[in-house]
Amino acid sequence: MIIGGTMVSEKRLKYLDYTKGFAILIMLFGHCMSDNNLLHNWIFSFHMPILFIVCGCLTAMKYGNRKVDFGDFKTS
Repeated sequence: MIIGGTMVSEKRLKYLDYTKGFAILIMLFGHCMSDNNLLHNWIFSFHMPILFIVCGCLTAMKYGNRKVDFGDFKTS
């Protein structure tokens, strides 16, 4: 990957990729099933917190202890 004209090696953490994939799959499964049953309520009790925790871990690993500016997240 090239960032700012410098080649940066990208090291993926498979356990985070697998966790994100699992959370996305159960989110899709939960949205496709009928409301108000035990499995639906169980899925909805943790699928979004998993995604927030993984995103927080990835952000902390990328930016460390420095203050993160919203300008860092612009795509264009």
